[in-house]
Order: sequence, then structure tokens, then C-alpha cells
Amino acid sequence: MDLNNFFSIDIETSGLSEKKDFIWSMGVSSNKGDKELFITPPSEKKSKKMFKKNIFNKSGYFDDYKKHISDKETLLIGDAAEQLFKDIDRESIVLIQNHHFENKFLG
Repeated sequence: MDLNNFFSIDIETSGLSEKKDFIWSMGVSSNKGDKELFITPPSEKKSKKMFKKNIFNKSGYFDDYKKHISDKETLLIGDAAEQLFKDIDRESIVLIQNHHFENKFLG
């Protein structure tokens, strides 16, 4: 097993329903470093609703995302996926955090 080609992929969503909620962050960790990309929210209404949630009882949980939105540094989901997966090839080992859940959103 070549751990130089080991990647761990994770997404963050606004909730558990792929019909009502949206992906707001996609990330990958590897021996080459970590990368997190923020996704353009589908609407201001949906992002504001998400920001009201108390995630992990941690204040400021969405601060990085809010900053990327205000700085217009978010990506469409397809562009983000393309950037994340460009280093992954046929020899890579890929760990997906919760593939059943994430397939619902990405599929």
C-alpha cells in the first residue's frame, strides 16, 4: 500500500436531507496537505437558516464560510469537486467519511 496516494474526502452539509439541504464545504486531506473549498449557497435564505443552527455548541463554526461568501470566494459544486479530485488517480486510495450519506448529496 502506497500511502503517498492516500486521500480522505469529507463534505459538510446544512442538514441531513439531500432534498432540502445543501453541501456548503468539500474537503480533502492527504500527505500532500489539506484543502477545504466552500460551495456557493443555493440561496441567501437557505444559508441564513443554516447559520442560525448551533453546531457542536461551537460559536463561530460558520465564520470561515461566511467570510468566503462575503469575499465572493465560493465555488459552484462541480468546480469544487473538480479541484478536489484532480490529484486523485487510479493508483490512489480514497477514504470517504460516510459514503452512504455523501453519495445521497453527490449522486
